[in-house]
Amino acid sequence: KLQKQLRSIKSVCLTTIALFSDNSSLQKKKKKKAEVTAANFPAIQLLNDPQTFAEKLYDILNRYDKRFSLDHKILIMQLLSRVMGSHKLCVLGFYTYIVKYLTYHQLRIPSILVALAQSVHEYTPPDALTPVVRKLAQEFVHPGVGSEVIAAGLNSIREVCRRQPWAMEEDLLGDLIEYRKSRDKAVTAAARGLLQLFREVNPGMLKRRER
Repeated sequence: KLQKQLRSIKSVCLTTIALFSDNSSLQKKKKKKAEVTAANFPAIQLLNDPQTFAEKLYDILNRYDKRFSLDHKILIMQLLSRVMGSHKLCVLGFYTYIVKYLTYHQLRIPSILVALAQSVHEYTPPDALTPVVRKLAQEFVHPGVGSEVIAAGLNSIREVCRRQPWAMEEDLLGDLIEYRKSRDKAVTAAARGLLQLFREVNPGMLKRRER
């Protein structure tokens, strides 16, 4: 029954994409195989009105939150985040919505973290992302969880900040990079990756000795 429901929602999503796509552009794309190959999601690239499409997806996600299963919601999150990332869109309600799922014990949290990261781009308002980064740090990066959870949290924060560095707060960054002194190799590598990122994109947020 679940598989049937998943196929149904996938069909709806694909149909909606088709309705928002420009058919003439699709024909041109078929003639240019190189361009089609370069696009990871050609149908998403051809959306005729991606902002409206993204807002409708978010409305569906928010309105039927209690009715949809988690698998359904993740499918919509993934589609919405890909549209946002591909077309550099801002659907600010998405970050308010997704933040409630950002806990280390949440089922299918890796898929949710991927959806979060791929929705972010350089035009995403930092003010919308700062609470998200803060929530990731509070839930994933603290002594009360396992080293694999800490590493996953640090890596997720790095992926968000790689796309929008201004989402990070200076004090929080200082606390996070202290984990490079951890005895766990995965945690150390994740913290060093975050430190290296800010050495490249915004060294002014680091203390002088860490730049």
